[in-house]
Parts: sequence; C-alpha cells; structure tokens
Amino acid sequence: NMSSYQARFRRARRFMDALAELTERHPDEPYLQGWVAATRGGFAYFRGEFAECEAHMQAALAGFGRVRGATWERNNSNLFALFGLRYQGRLRELARQVAALQRDAERRGDLYMKVNLQRYGGHYGALLADRPEEAWENLERAVWPAPAETFHLQDWQRLEARCSILLYEGRAADGRERAEAELAALDGSLLTRIHTIRSSAAFIRGRLLLGSAPDEGERRAVRRLARGLARRGGFVAAFGALLRAGEAEQRGDREAVVEAYRAALAI
Repeated sequence: NMSSYQARFRRARRFMDALAELTERHPDEPYLQGWVAATRGGFAYFRGEFAECEAHMQAALAGFGRVRGATWERNNSNLFALFGLRYQGRLRELARQVAALQRDAERRGDLYMKVNLQRYGGHYGALLADRPEEAWENLERAVWPAPAETFHLQDWQRLEARCSILLYEGRAADGRERAEAELAALDGSLLTRIHTIRSSAAFIRGRLLLGSAPDEGERRAVRRLARGLARRGGFVAAFGALLRAGEAEQRGDREAVVEAYRAALAI
C-alpha cells in the first residue's frame, strides 16, 4: 500500500543523504559522485519522476565515465536513463540512444548490455517506422543464456516487448495464451517485488484483454485490474485510468472514456 511505499522512500532518502554527506568529504572521487547521482536517479524513477531520473543518470554517467572498469555502473545508468525517456514518451530519442548504445555493446562484446537493449528498447525504432516485422526479428535475435526454469529480468523485458508488438499489430488474441503463461512465471519470481514491474504486468494483462474482443467477464477483469492500479497511487494510477478508458470504449460509453483520459492526464 501507499503508506508502506512512502515509509520505504523516507528510509531510502536517509541513505541518500548519508551517501551525499560522504561524497562532500571526498569531492575528488568521481566514483562516489557517480553513485550519488545514480542513487538519486533510481529514487526518482521509482517515485515516477522520470525527467529527474534521466537527468540524474546523465550526471552519474559523467562521474562513472572518469573511472576505469566501471562498466556495470555505466551500463545500468544508461538503462535507467532509457527507462526515464520511455515514461516521458520520448520514444524517438530512446530509439536513437538504444541504437548507439547497442553498437557500442556489440563492439565491446557486452552480452548483458546488448540483450537488455534489444529486449527493452530494441523494438521501438522499428514500430515508430511502422516495421513490426523488423521489431520481431530484432527481438528474436536477443538470446539470453539462462536456464529454462528461471525467470530473469531479461525474460520480463522480452515478454513486455512481445506484447507491445502484438498490440501494435492488433493481434493481442494470438499471443494471449503464451503471454499468460509467461506472466504466471513472472508471478512466481522475485521480480514482482519491484512495484514498477508488478504494476506494468497488471497493465499488460488489461491491455491484452482489451485487445482480444473481451466478453463481459473479461471486461470485469479489466475493471478489477484498473481499480487495483488506481489504489496503488502515484504514476501507476495512470495505467488504471488508461484501462478504464479502454474498457469504457468497449462499452461505447464516450463520456466515461473522456473522463478516464482526463484522469490519466492529470496524474
């Protein structure tokens, strides 16, 4: 619930303040400066402050860029900067940065970064150019060598990308069975402890239902998902409002559609 989230954010802020105080005592340590900025960026991301997330991650990259061997730190700062771009709706810029970072990852032989980029953001450029077949090809090339019985962050990224392409093509019904199996695997993993993933999974479930000519029982399921997202508050409440708009559109209730979109815009 929101009260527990707020308590965690307050605790995280205390740690951030302690880290910032440490770096003030060591102003010439770029690694520490990078971590302060990256921590602030992560804090902003999980609070739904996406422009601030991106700005802090760029500052983190400036710090880590001065440190030899800080590849993991640079990789993840770049990824969180991309997360911030996505939720700001800056998809063309995201696609440009993904292409540049992917070329760099391939040059360095960095499988972790290459697969993360392909699965998280590799489809956006192709969809923006109305080339869904290219989006599929790029996604299928992103092979993550993990045991079949596990469900990693990269598996979640592939699931989310696949559903996005299916919805773009208007083929949600074709992919629902596989998506539901993978969402069940996600539910059994520790990834659902991350509230952004848990909320995005609920949003995907609702969108797949809406894109599959839902019957009344399935529309009720969408309304339940929308209410659950609304109760979580913060930016994920916008997901709930968008599901409400889609469900109202299915019923032909134009007034409710407009009201739900206005609610999403207000968040």
